[in-house]
Amino acid sequence: MLTFRTGVIGCKVNQIEIETITAQLREYGFTYKKKGRADLGIINTCTVTAAADKKSLQVIKKLRRQCSYIVVTGCLTELNNLDHDIDCIDLVIPQKDKTAIPFILREKFINKLTPVAASAAETGSAFQQRTRAFIKIQDGCDNYCAYCRVALARGHPFSLPPAVIFKQIEQAVENKHPEIVLSGINIGQYSYQQISFNKLVARILEAVPSTLVRISSIEPQTINKNFYELFRYSNLVKHLHIPVQSGSDKVLADMGRKYTVNDFKNIIRQLRSIDPLFAVSTDFITAFPGETGNDFNKSLQTAAEAEFMKIHVFPYSPRPGTRAFRFNYAVSQQEQQIRRKKMLECSDRLFKNFIRKCEVLQQKFIVEEIDNIKFAGILKKSVNCGADSICFGTTDRYLKGFLPVTAANIKKGQIIPVSIAGEDPLVFKQLS
Repeated sequence: MLTFRTGVIGCKVNQIEIETITAQLREYGFTYKKKGRADLGIINTCTVTAAADKKSLQVIKKLRRQCSYIVVTGCLTELNNLDHDIDCIDLVIPQKDKTAIPFILREKFINKLTPVAASAAETGSAFQQRTRAFIKIQDGCDNYCAYCRVALARGHPFSLPPAVIFKQIEQAVENKHPEIVLSGINIGQYSYQQISFNKLVARILEAVPSTLVRISSIEPQTINKNFYELFRYSNLVKHLHIPVQSGSDKVLADMGRKYTVNDFKNIIRQLRSIDPLFAVSTDFITAFPGETGNDFNKSLQTAAEAEFMKIHVFPYSPRPGTRAFRFNYAVSQQEQQIRRKKMLECSDRLFKNFIRKCEVLQQKFIVEEIDNIKFAGILKKSVNCGADSICFGTTDRYLKGFLPVTAANIKKGQIIPVSIAGEDPLVFKQLS
């Protein structure tokens, strides 16, 4: 019997890929271990920032101490000569061959494998342990933003055939996932023969009317006027993550982003015309080379006007091979930290404001974890008094928090109508 462990760094797509690899290896007779020693360690790396590089190497070295044979794949392998730089790696598999990892390992270790029945191998969706099923529909990017190595590592965009996507969705529904999340590197670029992204999403929404559908992240320039029509389907959740990166047109142009601040504001206006409490989260890169104090203030102003639910803040990270790596006018380390702190403070304010606005809103809460002892230590006694179960989960507006309930038969994956009861920590109350 051969055992294996996995490590993953980076985006949702990386997580989907490693869990798909896990499911296929189980089908081939490998045994997955969550912790402890194992025969194989498989790491899916990320190179989006210098911190991601560092974390990838840390995970590789950590699994090396616990696994006899180390396999490394992912974006970092495309841009770094890892098999020469790190002697603890046994096999590097390029990004383009990632999907073949289970077959490669089966052929390499065929004599050590024990055949297993399909039921024992836990076939089917790679996300049986999750409440949400992540469905990869697209990979690659050709935006070539000045700061980003993803296009260099992932290559040109390609879209999965609808038949492959719907097979994954069918498995997710069979496994009773209450929500599916459509994921990709640049999903708005989806195009397969005559099927555009909008057409694909509409077909999915019609095919699974009882399942919530979420779009994981979408680039502003790929949103067109027909996109907003998708929200007439009640099962498409009213939350989007749309990375803006900067509130300054000058900085956006330097970044190579293909939209203006006004373009982005028009998107927000359209979404809020659909629902005034439409939840929008975003990314900002602070201290990009040449970003002045005035540019940064425009970002703060844009964030305030857009009333984002949440902001992910990324201080600029120089990446070899990108255009921005050669830019002059670097922002000082001290100023980088100041701007990051101010943007995080802005995010906190906006999050609290959004929660207060949502107090009147009925939301759909998906139960992700039930642990009375663990959560009772987090919540005040006055909050969970009389509760038979204390749940943690996420709502359709992507708000994460706790739900004390009086019913003892609550199950993981159950959808419960709720409203906000408290905000620190975020606590919901069940509605009848």
